[in-house]
Amino acid sequence: MLKKLVKHGNSSALILDRSILALLDINENAVLKLRIEGDSLIVKAAEAVKPTDSLMTEIEALHATTTPTAASKAIVEANEERVREWCKKTEQDPAAMDALKEWEPGSENARELQEAYGEIMQKYQAELAALGSEDFQRDVETLAKQFDGDTTSKGFCDEFLVLRLKHAPKLAEMDKEMKETASAMGMPSWMCTGP
Repeated sequence: MLKKLVKHGNSSALILDRSILALLDINENAVLKLRIEGDSLIVKAAEAVKPTDSLMTEIEALHATTTPTAASKAIVEANEERVREWCKKTEQDPAAMDALKEWEPGSENARELQEAYGEIMQKYQAELAALGSEDFQRDVETLAKQFDGDTTSKGFCDEFLVLRLKHAPKLAEMDKEMKETASAMGMPSWMCTGP
């Protein structure tokens, strides 16, 4: 069987037919494990995937679609590190892991929340666009230098949030609206302040 890769953002995607998924006993929202053997790509359903693994996979896939500038690379690295730390803490609490399953990527709750977030973000397009400005990028690069390039440190992340609101003050309203929406949809409060 031959398959053609299709364009998906800045990446390429391999479309797997339902019949292939059924043969491999893989459902549509499955997390897959990829492995390279020589010049072959082996794709298998990952076993015993934790909701935190799904969350990290989703975050990494989202970040893979961004165009990397020095500033955006720093932001992506800081965000991924922050999510990893949050996942480590969450994995220590069985009740938290059970709650996270209801909100993991691919769940109905996560889809509804993502849709609601998309609607909220539409209202703040001008403010979000400000984060792509040369001034903001330059300020982030300067900030990264202050932390010797450690864009995953708590200090950098805290200062970055201040800098973000300096360039786009109305994003504080967006952040508040997103937290209120998540809370109204039933997301536990500790997740609303999570990654």
